[in-house]
Formats: sequence, structure tokens, C-alpha cells
Amino acid sequence: MDQYIVITDFQDKSFYTLDLYRPTSEFRYGGLSLRERLSKIFGYESLYYFLKDADMAKVIKERVGIPTNELPQSNSFIVLSSRVIASLDELNSLIKMLNSLEPNSILINTENKFIGGKLTKDGFPHITDNVKVYKQKALSIPYIEYPWDFLDIQPGIIKDDALNKEFRKDFSVLKPSRGNWPVLAHKDGVYIERYTYIDARDGPVILYKGVEIQSFTRISGPSCIREDSILMSALIRENTVIGPVCKIGGETADSLIDGYSNQAHKSYIGHSFIGQWVNIGAFTVTSDLKNTYGEIMFDYFGDKISTRKIKIGSFIGDYAKTSISSQIMGGKLIGPFSQVIGPVYKSIPPFTIWNGHTSETYEIYLESAIKTQRRMYSRRNISQLETEKIFIKKIFNATSPLRSSAKKDKFNWKL
Repeated sequence: MDQYIVITDFQDKSFYTLDLYRPTSEFRYGGLSLRERLSKIFGYESLYYFLKDADMAKVIKERVGIPTNELPQSNSFIVLSSRVIASLDELNSLIKMLNSLEPNSILINTENKFIGGKLTKDGFPHITDNVKVYKQKALSIPYIEYPWDFLDIQPGIIKDDALNKEFRKDFSVLKPSRGNWPVLAHKDGVYIERYTYIDARDGPVILYKGVEIQSFTRISGPSCIREDSILMSALIRENTVIGPVCKIGGETADSLIDGYSNQAHKSYIGHSFIGQWVNIGAFTVTSDLKNTYGEIMFDYFGDKISTRKIKIGSFIGDYAKTSISSQIMGGKLIGPFSQVIGPVYKSIPPFTIWNGHTSETYEIYLESAIKTQRRMYSRRNISQLETEKIFIKKIFNATSPLRSSAKKDKFNWKL
């Protein structure tokens, strides 16, 4: 019997604007997104997406090439929350557990969050209605509730993947400069210049196809560098995932810098989430520790949310930009398509320009956001989709209330 898996965000609330453009299952926690992990185990033809935003579903369908907002022909299939984050072995065990359930049964974790289920077409539209509910007991599958949750989970995922026999078939094992964990270099080619230092005392380092590591780069594991990324005399500390197709210099620690984002010059990214197609300007600093060593609160446009952590950096949405010498205080959010200049001491709504020198916020013109995306894509020989233009306009209008206090006139560059 064929195995079909539907990834859904129906039970998830908005992820603090970070998932405006793509579901959290596309975030590359631990190096691979949930979709990529499932495709490695069960094959691409087994996967389906069912997303609550129909326009997002259209963009995802064209970009990643799997059916969206339609169900498999089979009457019984597995459904997974887009917030599940797990290693390859953990996911394989989870799917087996879900398969063992009776039809129209779901699995929730100890915090009553929907993890997944075995459903029929009749039961799917009402995932939590009239179904049998099982609490997760024997299997610990992490669930991303807050943007900073990945910081605790990511190191274990990288370690588990590096020990997975099927995963390692595509990699050669290199000897690190220090430590006993392996350095996995993709068999199709990785370029490592002289005077590169790899510290594998605390975990493995995984280097995907086409990675280029320039001289005087230092990498500490557990870390993962995705395909076609370039490290330019960079300092990569532990618990870091980069790429694919990123250019990284400066210092990065305990962070995820997702695909097609650049941090090419001297800067510091720490305990932070950086979305796709983000550009980090030279000498940008993300503060991740208070002088008092006290808890950092996450600022969601005035609402203060406890992180229970003393080290938390920034959360920067897709297509956002920081200008040179930007300083971002800990626990701050920069919404998708926004730009910041100077000190950032509060969270910035999507589609705005923040001038920290004058404490002024300006709304970005919709046409400018669309044009900037097209220009960025062209630099990577990627074409902008018509569905993306429609979707950008939709999320621009939907997030208008968050920009109610932003100025609507032309941005003033005066300091």
C-alpha cells in the first residue's frame, strides 16, 4: 500500500508574521525542512500540502512541485502538523506510530498540540472533531511553538542525522581539525581552502554539495552548511545552520540563516532566526544577552512574551534587509519585506522601513516590494511567479493594521 503524507497548518496560529510567506514546514531547522526530510524517507511522490491560505498554496505548489490543497486518491492517509521538527530517524518512527492508529485518530503532545494523525477524506476537514485522541507518550517529537524553540532542538537533530546510515551514503567522512565527531562532505564535491579549522568536539559538521569554504574560516559543530553556500573567512560557532545558496562572512552562532540569504561582511548573528532572501548589511549586530544577564522578552509589537532564556537574538522575516551598522536589540522581530537602519529597539512590522536614528517608521510601497523581489531573484537566475505578485499584495493588505502608525509618504533618509 502506498504511503501518503499531508503536511498541514490548519491547527496552527500565525507564527508572529514569520510564516506570512511560507509555512514553518519550509524552515530548514537542523539543516532540512520537514518537507525535505519526509521526501528523503518516503519519496517526493508521497507528499501533499494542505494550507489554510490558498494563495500561499499556489506559490508553494509552483516552487516546490508537490500537490497543494488537494488530497491523495487513497481514502486513508497520514497528516502532520507543519510545526513538527525532528530528525530523520524520529520522523520515521513517528510515521510508523501514526500508521498504527485506527482511522480518524490523532496524536497530540503533552501540551495538547496537534502533532499528526491517521485520517480519511471525511475526517480531514474536521481534524479535531469526532476523532479519537491519543497523547504522545513513548515518543518525544518536538513541536515548534515559539520562534526560539529551535535553539534547543537543532543540535540534537544535526547529530542524529549525521549518524543516520541512509543519510551518510551521500557523504564522505573527513577528519576534523579537532574532536571525534565526523565531518561529512558531500560526495559530489566540496571545496575547502587551506587554513580552514573544523572543531568537531561537540558535534558533527555537515557540508552539502557545492559548499565553498575559504581560507581562515573556523567552523564548530554541530553545524550544517547547505549546498552552494560560501563561507568567506567566517567564524561559524556551534548550533548553526546556513543555506542553501548563502554567502556568509563575519560571526554566526546558535542560529538558522535560511536559503538565499547573505551576511557577506563583518557582522554578528547570534541566537537568531534569519529567513529566506534576507540581506544582512555590513557590521550589523544582533544583541543576544542583557548586561544584567536577565531573561530576554520577545517583543511582538508591544506584547511581551516570556522566552525563559537569557540568550535570544533577532527574528528576521523573509525578504527583509538590514542596512550597514544596524544594531538590533535582543528579542526583536523584523517582519517580512521590511528594512531597518540604525538602532532597532522595538519590533518592526512587515512592509516598513525603520529609521532608528529618527525613530520613524515608513510604509514600503507595494510596487517596491514586488520589484525588489524580482531583482533579487534575477541575481540567482530565478523568475518571479505571477502567483507571487498576487500573494505579496494579499499579505501586504492583510498586515495593514500592523502599520497603522507608519508614515505613508516617501522615506526620509536624513539622520
